Amino acid sequence: MASNDSVEDAQKAVLAEVTKDHNLKHVEPPAESLATTQAKVLLGVQGKHELHHVEPPAESLATTQAKVLLGVQGKHELHHVEPPSEGLSDAEKQAYLEEKQQQQE
Repeated sequence: MASNDSVEDAQKAVLAEVTKDHNLKHVEPPAESLATTQAKVLLGVQGKHELHHVEPPAESLATTQAKVLLGVQGKHELHHVEPPSEGLSDAEKQAYLEEKQQQQE
């Protein structure tokens, strides 16, 4: 039971921290469970579309991304670029798009 008490204490601490800066409002829980809603949606979709089983990927997305990164690093020199502190203006966006279009022609 000690671990339940520590979890409850942590939850209370998080709640106290959040309520310092934010007003929380009571929200009624959904009338049915998420699984029930998902089942209803699935039945509706099955009635309109033929569904096929799809095997999950053999490797995780992170693994695929790492492989792509390694491949790119082997062919190109990569440099870290800091994102702009503010978004681009509409004029800068337009100039960029026009430059890209000219390069493609």
